[in-house]
Amino acid sequence: MRTTDTYDLEEALTEATEEQRKEYFRLWGLTGESYRNFEEYLTSVMESLQEPICARFVWEYITPDERQILYHSMSYSARDGLRRDALQKKSQLPPERFDPAADSLVNRLLLYQRTEKLDAGQRGHSSHLPRDLSASKERKAVPVLYPFDDYLTTLYTIGREIFTPLGDRSKKSFAELTANLDIETLYEIYQSYEVKWGKYYSRSDFGEMIAKALYQLDEPLDHLSGFEGDARDLYVWLRQQGGQVSMKEVRTHTSLDDNSLARVLYELESTALAFDTLTREGRVLFIPHDIFGKLRHIESNIADTVIELPGPAVSEDFVPAAIRHSEMPILYDMAYVINAIHQQTIEPTQVGRVPKRIATKLRAQLHGQVRPDYQYDDNYLEMLLHIAKENGLVRLSKSPLPEIKDHYEAGDRLSWWSDLSIAGQTAYLLHSWKSSFRWDDLEGTHYRAWDPYAWKPMAGREILLKHLARRTPGRWYTVVSLLQEIWDEDPFTMHPQSPYTRKTGHSKTRETREKWERGDGETYIGMLASTLYELGIVDLGYDRSNALETQQQLNPTAFMLTEAGAAILPLIGENPPQADESARTLIVQPSFELLVLQPDMPTLYSLLPFTQIVQASMVSRLTLNRTTLLRALEGGKNIEQILHILEEHSQKELPQNVVYSLNDWARSHKGATLSHVLLIEVSSEAVANQLNSSSKLKGLGLRQLGPFIFALNHESNLKQVKQVLEQEGISVQISGNIFVAPKRSTTIYGMHL
Repeated sequence: MRTTDTYDLEEALTEATEEQRKEYFRLWGLTGESYRNFEEYLTSVMESLQEPICARFVWEYITPDERQILYHSMSYSARDGLRRDALQKKSQLPPERFDPAADSLVNRLLLYQRTEKLDAGQRGHSSHLPRDLSASKERKAVPVLYPFDDYLTTLYTIGREIFTPLGDRSKKSFAELTANLDIETLYEIYQSYEVKWGKYYSRSDFGEMIAKALYQLDEPLDHLSGFEGDARDLYVWLRQQGGQVSMKEVRTHTSLDDNSLARVLYELESTALAFDTLTREGRVLFIPHDIFGKLRHIESNIADTVIELPGPAVSEDFVPAAIRHSEMPILYDMAYVINAIHQQTIEPTQVGRVPKRIATKLRAQLHGQVRPDYQYDDNYLEMLLHIAKENGLVRLSKSPLPEIKDHYEAGDRLSWWSDLSIAGQTAYLLHSWKSSFRWDDLEGTHYRAWDPYAWKPMAGREILLKHLARRTPGRWYTVVSLLQEIWDEDPFTMHPQSPYTRKTGHSKTRETREKWERGDGETYIGMLASTLYELGIVDLGYDRSNALETQQQLNPTAFMLTEAGAAILPLIGENPPQADESARTLIVQPSFELLVLQPDMPTLYSLLPFTQIVQASMVSRLTLNRTTLLRALEGGKNIEQILHILEEHSQKELPQNVVYSLNDWARSHKGATLSHVLLIEVSSEAVANQLNSSSKLKGLGLRQLGPFIFALNHESNLKQVKQVLEQEGISVQISGNIFVAPKRSTTIYGMHL
């Protein structure tokens, strides 16, 4: 394919090969539109460059590496032209991935490249780019990459849906979506509906008026005239699927070419019925969540795509169309996080979170589901750390010096935790889950808040466990039957009344039941599909055979209490059992790979201080190397302890090369420990012997460092030490400022602390 160095897109398309023109047509969602000559082709292309829906096709069709490069090439500091090597660094791609992706973008006419003479320290043409002042001023010819001006605003704006935390439109409310629509689309919405509109005085008033009026409609289809064909069919199907589907599912359902699909998407948006957006997982079509929660359910009549939901009672041999088996990811993710704390220094930022660079690497190895919150895309790693801190498995080391940052380290109860069986750890976590504000459950896909001011979802956790305990393990039940049972017996557990208000009670009306299903019911479903599934208590079933293939979150329609879950539930709140003395499960290979052949938490945790987890699951793989060993030695382990742990748990004798290497690596370790102590110097050997024989001083932790030198922990009560010495007939002098300095003062909202 021919590349281009021209800044004019029309000229570039004129000079392009027929293959390049067809590809450009496809990228902008024009497949299926016909043209008789190049002028008609060019008109169609240039019009599509300003359409957000067409721009989403571009981001959808290019590769992840191409997206990274294209987005960074259009940033405000790069859009005036950026050296090719500078763009490679900015996009954070290695050269072997950057070069083919950048060449592809040039070949596809999404970027153009020119060779220009620039100073050695000049990265590009923008005044926002810092210069390397240490570089020479010699000018040399370098390749410079540019985006085309014709699509710049549209393509960059749509790209932000992928690359910015708040870009995903499916997370926005209906009012937020309409507020960001252009005036032409707002006017089309205004003309489409047969409703009584209010008054408006500005563009913002216009958008707010439309949002308020449409939000009050019970059924928007009743107020649209002439809304038929593919757009109506797709909208009805979208409601049947839960209000959000991937664009891949849309294409499978409609069989439309891109040009026809773009027209349907535009018709849905210009009636404010549904919108499309890009997410990090792909492109989706959705109904705004606050609108979907108000819509009545439309029964499906498409037998080949949606299987009828089983009723509350099903036969004992019922099996759902798709099954998601639990593998207890939370337990193994907890082990991985604790291993990471052993193997690297993790210093929280000022806001108390793991630094983004470290968090990104750790999160890629964790298998628990994403836990979004109001501020961050994923809070799962922080959730695990909060749980670990609450239960004493890890802690923040408080440095006595302001120059040294706090960092995570093993907690006081980690040794106790390590000896528990899998059932014991799970039961203990479930007991913690019942009352932990730090533990995030996902919500069901159709969740809509009922009354957030008088709503205590945490109260539902114990209720859900109570009802699960009644189930027979190994048998499938519908979620509908579980929710019906909770509605019958414990409907308003999540809505406790304040002791300071008049007792009015709750009424089981039809309206209340509908709100309960959207709020409480979806909350119970979320607990099942997140925490209880991730702790191995339940397996999940779905009524669609392709449910496991989609990246979209789907509500389970069935569940099964696992055998492990049935054994764990009675242990909640009891003294958690320790692991049984079992056969040795560790294999140490000459390649320094370690295998734990079955779930064995004591063995796995004993290895964490001096190994690196590769995989933690039913069969765990770890690796042992010089770096991991030295980290363990720095943390207080010695080589004898490490060899003893390996020998104690290994099925066979340790490979000689492993033993030799461990001893060799250990000899290279040089360490020192800084301690803050109270130093006591006595006047004679007789006084030293008197101190050694004092039971009171021994109780305070006195230890002898030399013939006349003793030490006490710096946290010892100085007044008490002085009194004990004087009671022994020893006069005491205090030398220097040995008192602990007060904490640094802090000012919060004008208060000096």
